[in-house]
Amino acid sequence: MHHSEYQHLYNNKGWRKESKRFLYANPFCKYCGKQADVVNHKIPHKGDIVLFWSKDNWESVCKQCHDSTVQRLERGQIPGKDMVIDNRSNADGLPTSDTHPWNIKGK
Repeated sequence: MHHSEYQHLYNNKGWRKESKRFLYANPFCKYCGKQADVVNHKIPHKGDIVLFWSKDNWESVCKQCHDSTVQRLERGQIPGKDMVIDNRSNADGLPTSDTHPWNIKGK
């Protein structure tokens, strides 16, 4: 959820283009491994235009994790039990953690 006073940043044509490009290059959610559809700012930018556009501050997340896990982390709360802590991947970008949903048998 974007704070309304910063909404104009997200409505920007350049943001839509660059965030789409970022998701194409980083297609999986950092937290759960599902298809990502949100570019999250790791450090909330609060209107700081440099922080907003800094790609080092971007991460790919799915909407569900953005609206739950990320929001809890930003409020200093403990994430839910569904959060994947070990998010390492191999050279092909596939998750290596035994706790990652893709690697849990029977799902």
